[in-house]
Amino acid sequence: RQLGVRAKLDNVSISSIGVDVDYDERVLSELAAASDGRHHFVRDATELPSVFQKEFAELVTARAVESELVVKLPDGVKVTQVYDRAVQQQGQTLRVPLGTFTAGDRKTLLLELALDGSESGQMSQIGIDLSAKIPQGKTRVPLNSHLDVGVKFTDQEAQLSKMDPLVNERLQRSHTLGALRGAGEAYKDGNLGEAEKQLDSALAAVASAAAAPDADPEARNRLEKQAKDLKKTKTGLRSARAQSCGCSPSDLMCAMRCTSKPKPAEKAAAKRMEEVANPYSR
Repeated sequence: RQLGVRAKLDNVSISSIGVDVDYDERVLSELAAASDGRHHFVRDATELPSVFQKEFAELVTARAVESELVVKLPDGVKVTQVYDRAVQQQGQTLRVPLGTFTAGDRKTLLLELALDGSESGQMSQIGIDLSAKIPQGKTRVPLNSHLDVGVKFTDQEAQLSKMDPLVNERLQRSHTLGALRGAGEAYKDGNLGEAEKQLDSALAAVASAAAAPDADPEARNRLEKQAKDLKKTKTGLRSARAQSCGCSPSDLMCAMRCTSKPKPAEKAAAKRMEEVANPYSR
């Protein structure tokens, strides 16, 4: 992961490809995610051309490169957690490399903050600067944008703003990433029941967020995409296990009683899970 972080700080994105089933998918996926690249899984070399086509398509549709977000926090605000991104912090200033934006691309920064000694009623601002270079022919045109976000401190719970639906979706996306990876580890250990338990827990959380009365339509669409990925992953794991054990895909107890060693189809399902998880870490 540190190699990927260093690459990203140098405005380099690394995409990784795992071929067949005998490799460590987590290492390749972490390298790609940390550098804002993609991780791909292919069963054999015949699938490589399609991966190269996807990567090339991203290159030719680049709308902005060397993108960076700089966030200046007011005094009294501390960062307690950064979700799924490499960040450089110096004092109250955060520098976040965002890499390349392709057509239709959307990237987010999610921070957990804590207040330290700010007085109730005090007004402050968070300064946000976005810089990038826009490809135009053989040249790159600088782009700079600034935004000030007003913040009011309060000790009255009733005055607190509700969590923004898009922020809630982004937080749920991080939890979905954890569920996919946790289920993958359980599955590789032969524990299909634990893998399904983690996926079901994530599905319930996604469904609850999507059903919220104040759910934003855009956020709801993204949550539905999360649910689709989780359901597809669950079906894929069960089908692969059933195929290896000679069980019906709907007979979970048969698959859980099966003690045979993982076969290629099951290993491939675990590798595919990491490919599904990768976009959630970008």
